[in-house]
Amino acid sequence: MSLIITGLHNQFDNLAVFFGLCGILCIEASSAERDIKFQDIAGIFFLSFSLITKHILWAFPLYILFSTKIDSRKKILYAFIPPFMFLISFLPFISEGWHGIVHNVFLYRSFNNFPLFALNIWNKFGIYIPLQKYILVPLFGILILCSAYMFRCENIFDSFMLYTISLVCFSSAIANQYLIIPCMAVIFLMHRKSLLYFIVGAIFLSCNALQLPHYLHKYFGLPINIFIRVISEGVMYMYPLFSWILLLYLILYYMQKSSH
Repeated sequence: MSLIITGLHNQFDNLAVFFGLCGILCIEASSAERDIKFQDIAGIFFLSFSLITKHILWAFPLYILFSTKIDSRKKILYAFIPPFMFLISFLPFISEGWHGIVHNVFLYRSFNNFPLFALNIWNKFGIYIPLQKYILVPLFGILILCSAYMFRCENIFDSFMLYTISLVCFSSAIANQYLIIPCMAVIFLMHRKSLLYFIVGAIFLSCNALQLPHYLHKYFGLPINIFIRVISEGVMYMYPLFSWILLLYLILYYMQKSSH
């Protein structure tokens, strides 16, 4: 999945996740202590660099602020310095590019398909949520806020992993590149259960991005036209499936933790 998105789709979400992970690994050992150490400074640097690379971690400060495993003084540093550095990074371009920054970063809206609620499927049948255009992003924010509170007792490493899953699961808008954001977390937290996500993901991206069934039909005459239509063109059905799988993982993780 990562190879297809990075190599063919030319997206770099996995780099932002990687830099975020570097930051988490740096501060994990000292996050509960009061003294500020070199690891904390390095962690803040990597979290900032992750946001500057791509703002995938824009809501992660909520998980930090709710966390019961991080020293309260350090919460402020972890939660507010990286977003501040992200804002500062726009200063060299603001005189000429402020309009593009505002509209293409802060006001950017992807496909408003809210896969958790299969919004595109409802819309296809003429069913629309009242004020649909205006409530999707606030609803996304509420769900992220709830997940941050639910997982407040996890260590910062697991919180980071749970955030990447929640971000995609509850997102108000999703496209192919979002699917690689939780890949690492799914492996770490779900182990063998992660096969479900990767099997579905590999089939979908092979059909949708690589157009593999079309190639097999064109050059080998395999009668798979219906399969091509359902998978490669039926993204409205596939995105909800990914969201529901991730939701299942969150529920399984929560149940497992509650049982101990």
